[in-house]
Amino acid sequence: ILIGRMAGPLVEAFARVAAREGRRVAVHGASEGLTRTFADLQRDVADLRRAFDALHLPPRATIVSHVGNRTGFIPLFVASLAHGCAILSVDGDAPQADVLGMAATYGADLIVVAAPGGLVDGAPRVALPCGLAAVARSGRSSWRRDDDPDALVLKVTSGSTHASKVIIATEDNVFADGEP
Repeated sequence: ILIGRMAGPLVEAFARVAAREGRRVAVHGASEGLTRTFADLQRDVADLRRAFDALHLPPRATIVSHVGNRTGFIPLFVASLAHGCAILSVDGDAPQADVLGMAATYGADLIVVAAPGGLVDGAPRVALPCGLAAVARSGRSSWRRDDDPDALVLKVTSGSTHASKVIIATEDNVFADGEP
């Protein structure tokens, strides 16, 4: 998932669409039985940002999302970008070992799960807006090093092995790869 220079414009574009579309339906979560308007999602983004502040989540933190395709993923994604965090999304049905492995490998500060179920049995949870919960982790985020402030994270999923892989690159390299 791209972050860095792309985050600000994406967050701003989301806010413009939410303001323009307001009470129109943005997403319908059939499995959850929830319908969310653009205004609901924008409010959820603000609520999640306040929750990040209350958890003392530093900017440039790493968040592993084990939310899957739930309606809460959209505001989690936007709030994470707005807070300056990297978000690594893991399939909602991924085994606990895979999620904890990704969190350990990339020094995740937080694992966000669907509440009340979800990952990390027995671990202390903090309720978040949007029907989500946070499992705090110790350890410093490794996705962005002080010696490489332009680094960003891309999530790449292998089609052949079905194993999530993450690569770290600079924004200039990503933009250069996309130019003809």
